Amino acid sequence: MASISKYRGFMLDDFERTIDEFFDQILIERWRCGTGDDFESAEILEFPERYEVRLKTGKIDPAGIEIEFRGRSLTVRAPGAEGARRESTFELPGGVNPDAATARWDDGTLSVVVPKHQVRRISLKND
Repeated sequence: MASISKYRGFMLDDFERTIDEFFDQILIERWRCGTGDDFESAEILEFPERYEVRLKTGKIDPAGIEIEFRGRSLTVRAPGAEGARRESTFELPGGVNPDAATARWDDGTLSVVVPKHQVRRISLKND
């Protein structure tokens, strides 16, 4: 029989991660310079196996684009006019697998594809 303290550790890790994400969004993100929807147009598309975030970045050097995940939050930063930085954060609606995310820039449009977590069912074995 597994010890309860082992499971309590997993629950505390999840709780701490949730609290950290909450305070990052509420306290830090609001005060960051350039936060908000700074791109011309943005859309989040949902498909059965993935989410796709599309942003119109305009004519910029794609080497200056930064993409970051924190939990379900996707943040995109890119160079703007006169040395300014543009930044937008998107909260994806469901469980995602950011380690398998890919990004593509094509003629002024950035597309970030984020696979959804796949549900894995586990069968019980009779001993």
